[in-house]
Amino acid sequence: MDAYSYMYFLTINVLNFIFDILICQTITFKKINMKKLRIIFLMSLVLTILTGWAQSSSLTVAAKGPFTRAAAYTCAENSLFGQLPVISGGFFADDYFPSSAGDDYTVLKPFNTMRFWGFNYDVCPPGTSQTFIITFYQRNAGDPTIPGPQFSSYTLTVIPQPIILGFGNDYQADVTFPTQITLLDGWVAITRVNPGDGCWFAWEGDIGAGGNAVSYYQGAWWPSDGQLSFCLGGGCIYTIDQNQPDGSVYMAAFSQTDLAQSFIPSAGIICGAGIGASLYSGESGTGEITISLWDNLPNAGGNQLATGTVNASLSGSWIWVDVFWPGVAVTPGDTYYLVFTSTNSGLAINGSIYNPYSNGMVFANPGYGPFPEFDYTFRTYSCDCNAPVIPLNNWALILGAVLIGTFAFIYYRRIV
Repeated sequence: MDAYSYMYFLTINVLNFIFDILICQTITFKKINMKKLRIIFLMSLVLTILTGWAQSSSLTVAAKGPFTRAAAYTCAENSLFGQLPVISGGFFADDYFPSSAGDDYTVLKPFNTMRFWGFNYDVCPPGTSQTFIITFYQRNAGDPTIPGPQFSSYTLTVIPQPIILGFGNDYQADVTFPTQITLLDGWVAITRVNPGDGCWFAWEGDIGAGGNAVSYYQGAWWPSDGQLSFCLGGGCIYTIDQNQPDGSVYMAAFSQTDLAQSFIPSAGIICGAGIGASLYSGESGTGEITISLWDNLPNAGGNQLATGTVNASLSGSWIWVDVFWPGVAVTPGDTYYLVFTSTNSGLAINGSIYNPYSNGMVFANPGYGPFPEFDYTFRTYSCDCNAPVIPLNNWALILGAVLIGTFAFIYYRRIV
């Protein structure tokens, strides 16, 4: 935690300490004993230290390992991905040249916020709004060192927060996307829209860090061994609605075509689904797996309601492969269908032949042949995109204030 944050937490606890004293005096109408005063102050000091520890402790994500820390740089507490800067340089990402910079990422769930760090070679006045074009790209099957097809793009205006470190005009920018980003494994690139103010933007990063950062210049992507600094997070809270986890048997290969599973949702919104994917042949295999949500089978007049695709890499036993999409309203109690396809016919779906899921069945082979006693290994997701999230440091402050106030009240009532 930086010095400014410690001063903030210390101020909060001092104010809380004074408030507790006033409460005690109001209740007891007696002079406060200095011994008890020291006890309350000690508790406030301990709270400050613990809160600082909670704020500065390392975070870990499955995607790319632990977050590193440097000075005031932190990811938000609900982050799914993070690469923090060591301030070794930056990558031009300004349409004045024009140029762009990008890096790859992997997350486990959709997200809707991004935090990144940068600096301007000519200092823009503090509080100046800046506009960025943030574009997401799929993986490039032909050349994994550069971005592939464009997935989505957003033009967002923010007022970056200055950080008095590094080059002297570093800043942090926080953006919220208008929709959930459902691309879990891909690339993100940034270009600053330059209005002619001369504040050339560079996306802060670590040059020579052994990463996959790229620069776009003169109509082409140029790979490097750098690593750009950004965090991805926020988004919805996902919960499993329907679940059939039994993957005891190999059920069907994608080469059989027309694979589907019927189910009845309990929730009113479906935001994604997953299957137990495995190998039909060979020791390993990769391929895109697509899961689509339908209100009836495709050959029975069904309408596709949502779809998601993920690049799966399989070896050994079956694994869960999940996709996500923006929430789709459904009617609880009605029957819906998940349809499965893959670009690799050597991949397969596991399941069970003992009818473990009573609200649906397997469909397979041309014409979606029904198998009433069989079920694929599958699950569906519901989501809440409006659930409030209270940061850890706020919880610590709130809990600490309640505990200290309660302790002071009981202690003074009993002894004074």
